[in-house]
Amino acid sequence: HQWTMVHRRSRYLIGSVESNEDMLPSMTAQVLQAQIRSSVGDLYGDFGVGSVLPSLTVKFFSPAWRIFIVRVDREFVELLRSAMAVITFIAQREVRLHVVRTAGSARSCRRCAARLLSFETSKRPCGRQGAAAMPPPRERERWQELRREAEVELARMQP
Repeated sequence: HQWTMVHRRSRYLIGSVESNEDMLPSMTAQVLQAQIRSSVGDLYGDFGVGSVLPSLTVKFFSPAWRIFIVRVDREFVELLRSAMAVITFIAQREVRLHVVRTAGSARSCRRCAARLLSFETSKRPCGRQGAAAMPPPRERERWQELRREAEVELARMQP
């Protein structure tokens, strides 16, 4: 009897967290994953949790930029998207999760997340346009440092 390895086909969901608050300091990747798992359980019961749980992983989350990456087996992408759509509160904060793109590889996922990060950077910190959009130098440095940290963490993300 010869054993063969099974190649798991995963998908990466790149998304953003919509909230009225500027930063979400109490929200972490673990808290996000636990809330998604709870939502899957509420919607699909033991079947959903048993199906999704082995492959569900939050690979990246930036509370400052509100960007996340979730990996799941491709069979359960729609199940996971529907579970994420009904999440309204995480860590006692009102939020909405939006899936921006579904990627088939870690490389394309990182590219999309980097584009999303640069787009979010252009909107920060106050969303104004033109000369009024320039924040004070100290705050600008703080946001640039947060972006660099997010880019480094994103580059280190394992498939």
